[in-house]
Amino acid sequence: MKVVLTGISVILVLVIVFANIADYALYSTKRNLIARGIDHSVCAAMQEIDISSSIDGLSEGYDPNTGKILVNDIRLNEQYAENAFFGTLAANAGVKRNDIGPNTLIAYVWPSSGGINYLIKKESERQEGFVSSPDRLEAAINNAIDILWNANNPESDSHVIYVNGNPSTNEFKIVPYFLVFIKNYEIDGLFRKRTATFVGFAGAKLERRE
Repeated sequence: MKVVLTGISVILVLVIVFANIADYALYSTKRNLIARGIDHSVCAAMQEIDISSSIDGLSEGYDPNTGKILVNDIRLNEQYAENAFFGTLAANAGVKRNDIGPNTLIAYVWPSSGGINYLIKKESERQEGFVSSPDRLEAAINNAIDILWNANNPESDSHVIYVNGNPSTNEFKIVPYFLVFIKNYEIDGLFRKRTATFVGFAGAKLERRE
């Protein structure tokens, strides 16, 4: 009898272990799919230049002496960029805008004479500002995260982004950027939900002549 009970106990333990492994594996697969989808989506959003608010339109935004494209005052169209981001994410990862919108903070960055402008949005809240150099963007974005997110949700975990502060990443440059920060998005496994936080950004592949 003891042998039978021991065998049943071992089988139950193995079933629980394998169930937990399968549960986490499904969560991990979904999380990685969303991460890849975000990478594609920020690149799609980065294509949506706002011609009317960008300097002289793109056809005039170049250096006449070298032919190089200038990046000062080239902005993205907010509506088109966000439609491109959420539409591409839904197509690639099955994540709908209504499901992820409340978890999403978006930053627009564009250089101008003397420094870099930024607009940071979370739903209807907006923060605009200006920094003198790219290395100050990280602090400005993290400050906005604290104001727009962590301050409104004191019980949630605090999150910050690391770009210039992370030697494993490329630093911010003097180019336009589209950045997305998705915090505590719930992902279903087989038996339980887990949360994941994502950061994705894309910069314009342009060069600026000093």
